[in-house]
Amino acid sequence: MCIFEELMKTLVPTLATLAFLAGLAPASAMPFYGPSGPQTSVPIAMVTARGWSECFSGPYGEFGPSIESVLGGCTGDLLMMAGGATNSGELDVLAWAPTSDVTFDTGDSNTPHDANGTGWYFNDNYSWGFAEQGGALYRNSCDYGDGDLSNTPDPLRLCWHTSGGYLDGGWRVGTVNFLNNSSEYTRYLFTADSSSAAEAPEPASIILTLTGMGYLVRRFRSRGKKA
Repeated sequence: MCIFEELMKTLVPTLATLAFLAGLAPASAMPFYGPSGPQTSVPIAMVTARGWSECFSGPYGEFGPSIESVLGGCTGDLLMMAGGATNSGELDVLAWAPTSDVTFDTGDSNTPHDANGTGWYFNDNYSWGFAEQGGALYRNSCDYGDGDLSNTPDPLRLCWHTSGGYLDGGWRVGTVNFLNNSSEYTRYLFTADSSSAAEAPEPASIILTLTGMGYLVRRFRSRGKKA
């Protein structure tokens, strides 16, 4: 048996399998959305199309519900905090990490808990939010930034007041703050499972593999003719 025949005997079943998988894969298949660190100006539709489910939303100026009930509805082991203008369809800023990191109790300190490129802080009777990892915090009780009442115009920060185990009004989303009584901005939580976050093969990848294998077949076929 010539080399070409041996190669075809091996490749044909593989090519057939890959072609079948390419046909099954939806054209809209997209990888899990899992960036490192806070992100800005992200469409909600893109977040929910790439592995995340909205598990809470409410006006910035609203007191409640209890944090326990909110987290009870966010059942995945990954959690994303976000905020944006109400009904805009876009998140001004977001960040995510394992739920245990996002809800790591830092008390009222200005020392964050770092995870996935983000500095997290949480206490159910003080405040809950994030800044870019390495950024200075000044919590009073929400994060003003790098000094008392400085209101640092940092687009990578988010903070919600908490009180007695409940979400309280405010405070900031990116560069916008003083949102304690605002209905013009909405705060969001999204949940996901780490088990489903693994990136599945996309149709484009399968097609590239088919193309490369087809090229090898043509090369061996041309060599066989010359022999």
